[in-house]
Amino acid sequence: MHKQNEFQNLSSDVVENIRSTLPARVDRRRGAELITEKFFPISARTLEVWPVTWRHVNGRATCDTHELLAVAKEKLEAAPAIAGGKKRSCRGILISDQTQ
Repeated sequence: MHKQNEFQNLSSDVVENIRSTLPARVDRRRGAELITEKFFPISARTLEVWPVTWRHVNGRATCDTHELLAVAKEKLEAAPAIAGGKKRSCRGILISDQTQ
């Protein structure tokens, strides 16, 4: 089970305190580590196609940390909630076992 978004239920002062401890800019590898830690698992390769402004400095692509985390938060909030487990009818019989 993945961590829930830790920013979601915190006051704005606490969120700003957490954000102030993060680096201003990150590369894809570090960005993927932050998103995996704060939101959901992701690879650095996936970040290549995200709608984030990347700047190439000294041969490394970097982006604004707050922009990257904002996109991650938007993606998490837009993701549908899906219940797991076997589908059952109201009587507890497996739907796939019912005959017509």
